[in-house]
Amino acid sequence: MTNRHVFITALVTLTLFVSSCDQEQFFFEAKVIEQGEWPLDYSPFFSFNTTDTSSYLDFYLDIRNNEKYRYRNIYTFIDMTFPNGRQLKDTIHFPNMATSDGAWTGKGIGGSYDNSILYKSRKKLPLPGDYKIKVTHAMRDTVLVGIEKVGIHIDLHNAK
Repeated sequence: MTNRHVFITALVTLTLFVSSCDQEQFFFEAKVIEQGEWPLDYSPFFSFNTTDTSSYLDFYLDIRNNEKYRYRNIYTFIDMTFPNGRQLKDTIHFPNMATSDGAWTGKGIGGSYDNSILYKSRKKLPLPGDYKIKVTHAMRDTVLVGIEKVGIHIDLHNAK
């Protein structure tokens, strides 16, 4: 095989792999927390529109922290508003951002650590339309130092 054929084959394979990965993800968005300081009065807000009411979905809270974060855990409130205005509030506790000896558990690069916390598994969205999700930290500090990014991602349950 010539180099050109190898390149084209690799490109097609990569394109198929990337497009198949996208099909597993139903929704993803993340918000940067300015200066790595998450104030209690700032609630990242996410919205999406769907017509799919038949797929089973897994809901994740994504948190990126740095070494300035003072705790091993985090509490958050997640408020979801349905297309008909109904609201659902969840309290999420993630106890394992760091081990008991202080080692961060998330995937790390350059002093930042990413954690994805599954908070709802195998759920269907009951209505087509616009959904809104708001995330508020529920820690005692009025400003959480060391939180760089907050996100929501939703995956198709059977895609894994």
